[in-house]
Amino acid sequence: QNLLIITAIKTDAQKVMDYINRLDNYNAEEIAKICLEERYSLHEEAFVIYRKTKHFTEAISVLLENIKSIERAAEFAERVNEPPVWSKLGEAYLNANQCEDCIDSFMKANDPSFFGRVIQLGEQEQRFDLLARYLIMARSHKKDAMIDSELLYCLAKINRLADIENFIHAPNSADLIRVGDRCYNDKLYEAAKIIFIKLRNNAKVASCFVKLKQFSQAWDAAKKANTPK
Repeated sequence: QNLLIITAIKTDAQKVMDYINRLDNYNAEEIAKICLEERYSLHEEAFVIYRKTKHFTEAISVLLENIKSIERAAEFAERVNEPPVWSKLGEAYLNANQCEDCIDSFMKANDPSFFGRVIQLGEQEQRFDLLARYLIMARSHKKDAMIDSELLYCLAKINRLADIENFIHAPNSADLIRVGDRCYNDKLYEAAKIIFIKLRNNAKVASCFVKLKQFSQAWDAAKKANTPK
């Protein structure tokens, strides 16, 4: 059967799809690789071989890299619903700067591998709500200061103050000083205040209270910091 299909690939390509659908006793991996060779470019045939033999990661790779249809790849991922397939789709969406679809795919894959690039895209698109969900998933798999710091900042951006309180009082690896300053510079004074209180930086706590026009609390914090002016 190998010889029959390879001969068809080289001499009568129209018969190949019929053979790979009807026959079963052939080396699927070898035949698929030959189909994908540039001189033959039998991409649909390679996809069918991989799908038929349940090599789903290779199948979606053909859809994305050879057939170049992210729409078909998305439909295929929904049908197959396997983490490595969702990861491949997530990476394709990431490369296409499609933030929501990218995060949705990586969430379904439970895959934090590309967290640095996902953070960059999420910030660029101002999708801090989606990014927070993704980072909560990511930190359940990876301990990383960048993940924790960005999650804390996202919670500030979407005004989830209670979650910030819970986060900073639980074990974490966030750079609280940097995130506190970033929140302050972005005028997220309530979030910055919570972080600076945790850090016991009374001077910055006082400054946040001033920005929030809570002058009595600002005076108390300033006294603790020994900087009443």
